[in-house]
Amino acid sequence: MPAIIQKHGSQAIKQAVIPVVLSGQGRISLAITEPTAGSDVQGIQTNIQPSQKEGCVIIEGSKKWITGGMYASFFLTLAKEQSGGFTLIVVPLSDRVSRRHITMSGSGTAGAAFVEFDQAEVPIQMIVGERGNRLKYTMSGSVHERLFIGMQALRWSRVCLEDAIGYALKRETFGKKLVD
Repeated sequence: MPAIIQKHGSQAIKQAVIPVVLSGQGRISLAITEPTAGSDVQGIQTNIQPSQKEGCVIIEGSKKWITGGMYASFFLTLAKEQSGGFTLIVVPLSDRVSRRHITMSGSGTAGAAFVEFDQAEVPIQMIVGERGNRLKYTMSGSVHERLFIGMQALRWSRVCLEDAIGYALKRETFGKKLVD
């Protein structure tokens, strides 16, 4: 995600987010998946609206299965414009952003969260790239995520195989080793 911000983010975003994340003082999570839309980004309902406060927008909606969401200081959030276009915006953690832990089998330390944006007011400078035209940024970031998920699945399968072999080497049945 810092790569998306580095490539497409404004100077305001780069100054507010990148030093905090790279120093380890904060974290950022990608907030796309929603309870009703899943990974179908065309179906998301989290929306971005004008705020009465000049220079700000309002984010309203929910995101689910957000990896690292319990630890995040910022959420790189995909929101739908009134026009139907999509906008990426960095939403800082605030009293208008709540999160609760979601248990994931095999990924207990991932800090997966259900995140709710309740009229979260965000400076317009936190928009990544052009408004309404940012679905391509999101999809380009998904390539790396899918590669990581594949590597993770391969590692888990190897651990399971090693455990099964270890068990088979020790287990005795009918008076002899199971592997014999």
